[in-house]
Amino acid sequence: MNDKQNITNSDEVSSGDMDLNRRSTMKKIASLIVAGLVTPTIFNSKTSHAAPIINGQLKVAVVYFSKTGNTQFLAQEISRLSGGTLIEVKTVEPYPENYRATTRKAKIEQEENARPEITMSGSIEDADYVFIGYPNWWGTLPMALFTYLEQVSTANKTIIPFCTHEGSQLGRGPRDIRRLCPSSTILAGYAQRGGDLELVKSSRSVNALHQWLASVSV
Repeated sequence: MNDKQNITNSDEVSSGDMDLNRRSTMKKIASLIVAGLVTPTIFNSKTSHAAPIINGQLKVAVVYFSKTGNTQFLAQEISRLSGGTLIEVKTVEPYPENYRATTRKAKIEQEENARPEITMSGSIEDADYVFIGYPNWWGTLPMALFTYLEQVSTANKTIIPFCTHEGSQLGRGPRDIRRLCPSSTILAGYAQRGGDLELVKSSRSVNALHQWLASVSV
């Protein structure tokens, strides 16, 4: 959406400060992941050990809504690295091809607190961790994901937001997810500047995504 009309993110959820030793360990692991020498893990502070997220011990789902393909690319990369089930959310009535027409429709939906009819390509019922991906539209999630999160059960699941944006980062997304999923644990999210798919797919952007994924902690 038009970044000037988005709200700057002030609601990104914090996962807490890590001690110096753990922070150092995270940096080392991130560098190894980028080099392709180790598998990304989600660190569980409650058990003080690394639990690989692709070995079946933890079940992961990667849910996303994407209009231009930017958020879809991030979702596919997260799914590939985590071994998570990829779930796409689509509106039954497609958005216009024209960018400005899409922004107008998205704005009207937000103002009306609409719940567009959707389809989804899978289930999060068995997932322990659920990544939620979205383009930042007018400062928050597209209303299709409001529909989605009100239709599925997220109780006792850990949710990790990620988004593409044009300057407003995660916007109100984490706060709205927390409101929609009051029985879930919401972790710190990841925001990728969009613009075009080539920017999102650049080596620098992909490496940043890998490093963030390696640092996700409970």
